Amino acid sequence: TENMPEFIPENPGYYNICLEILDENNCWGDICKVFTFVSICNDVVTGYLIQGTPQSNEVTLSSLLSHPTNPIPHETLANGTIKISNLFVNLDADLIIDVKTEFVNTDWFCEGGTLIDIRHDLTMKFSNFEACDQMWKGFKHNFGRNLNMNDCVIMDAEFGIELSVNAKIRSLRDTFENCYVGIF
Repeated sequence: TENMPEFIPENPGYYNICLEILDENNCWGDICKVFTFVSICNDVVTGYLIQGTPQSNEVTLSSLLSHPTNPIPHETLANGTIKISNLFVNLDADLIIDVKTEFVNTDWFCEGGTLIDIRHDLTMKFSNFEACDQMWKGFKHNFGRNLNMNDCVIMDAEFGIELSVNAKIRSLRDTFENCYVGIF
């Protein structure tokens, strides 16, 4: 009978969560829903881990595409765009988007203080970006680059998107949650 009950799973997995509801007329009912809880932060087994090096906390997307032992899963479209889809990513470094890129149906779990630096055109569709334990910095959108977003969620960022002068953005049905500022 808590006003705002809370459930914190001990392990990732599927949980059937049921609530019993009692109203002011002593009528009651219950409602159940299955939730999927995924814990990917620092988990290399269930997702793709992006880490910096002792020399630099910055990683370019082009270096991840051509990594000799663990390239990020992708396909190259006819127009040269790199498409990354259906992937869980743990971001533990600053990621520089240095090639024309499209994220489709991706889930990004960002470690505290990390950012995604857009230095080339980026399209995002049905993708989610959220912090692991501490706020991440968000997206830095550079001069003259295009950012197209459809049905994305940016959560727990200091600045969801930090725009530079003459940066171009198109946003359709996107959500900014728990950010200090959505678009700056």
